[in-house]
Amino acid sequence: MKMKKLLMALLLMSVIAISVSAVAAEQAQIGQNTFDVPDGYTIVQTEDNMIMMQIDENNAVTVTIDIPDDIESSKQTILDQGYELVNESTVQYADKDINVQGFTKDDITSYNYIVLSDDGNYVVGVVSNDPNFDGDLESGSNPAATIFDTWA
Repeated sequence: MKMKKLLMALLLMSVIAISVSAVAAEQAQIGQNTFDVPDGYTIVQTEDNMIMMQIDENNAVTVTIDIPDDIESSKQTILDQGYELVNESTVQYADKDINVQGFTKDDITSYNYIVLSDDGNYVVGVVSNDPNFDGDLESGSNPAATIFDTWA
């Protein structure tokens, strides 16, 4: 009887372990860094310094490493393409100082989260057609938060 209970317990633990591993997030690697792919997103393009992920054609996330230090020049390039700057701030999130730039154009909202650090400069870009997307990293639904939370 004890052996039967032991076997049942081992079987149950195996099922739990398999279930837990099945919901583990997909990992992406860029340069020497890894991060979890946000829920629902699929990697659609990779290059040496960039990864693009999408849910659909109107909701995408990009991660680009080895970006220049000049945030103002990068912002001006986006403005020159007809985007309107709707928000800019610096926030502390996941032990990182992040410059947040929000843009709109043609009912599309785009946020760039720029990190300049001794370990390397990178930007996480989020594009969404959701009119309620406000770029808040603390909202619980921002895919950039997943990347920052798991960046290693």
